[in-house]
Amino acid sequence: MSVNTLDYIPFDYQRYFQEILPAFEQATHGNFIFLKDLLDSATQIAYSVRTRYAVPLSGDESQHFLGNRFETNIASLLNVPTLRRVRAGGEWNPWDALAIVLPTLEGRTLHHLGQYGELLKSFLLATFCCQCPPWSANWSQRSNGPIIPHDEVLFDWQTYITRDEHMQQLWSVFDQPLPLEIISRWPSPEDTQNERHPRAIFYTLAGSYAFLQSLRI
Repeated sequence: MSVNTLDYIPFDYQRYFQEILPAFEQATHGNFIFLKDLLDSATQIAYSVRTRYAVPLSGDESQHFLGNRFETNIASLLNVPTLRRVRAGGEWNPWDALAIVLPTLEGRTLHHLGQYGELLKSFLLATFCCQCPPWSANWSQRSNGPIIPHDEVLFDWQTYITRDEHMQQLWSVFDQPLPLEIISRWPSPEDTQNERHPRAIFYTLAGSYAFLQSLRI
């Protein structure tokens, strides 16, 4: 049994590497059409894999969203009249505010999108590529706790699944490398091949701020 909640959250690798990442790559060359289409098509927004809202936002959901401790200040993307309306409980769509970020991506690279660029990427990643299972409401709220409380520790589990050749073969199916078409778009070429399997890539993508917040409510 895995001890980390993230291991139980479905993640669409194909969409991330074949749609979202290329859209950012196009934006760094001044073509914002693909990213803008993604923002316009969104009917929800997720700043973490455990927190998802239908857009537009209003009322308590709006205040919760604005009050979250993002690495960058979302409110700073709003003009004064809009910010006043939002704080008064009026409806607004965060994707409209985040669209302001698109021109700032031109001339950058996928490795250096800037604070707002990384924030936008994390929102798209959580919104379009992740889906928290319905039964996740029963998960522990602790960010570093196991799905189901138990006494075993990770090292005991590692010892168990590698104790002999039969067990290694049985559990190796859970540690298959990523397809070559995904590896070719891996944004960290300096990483070793052993770090480019589904579990490792998920945690590497946790560098996006949404995943640092992934277990928050």
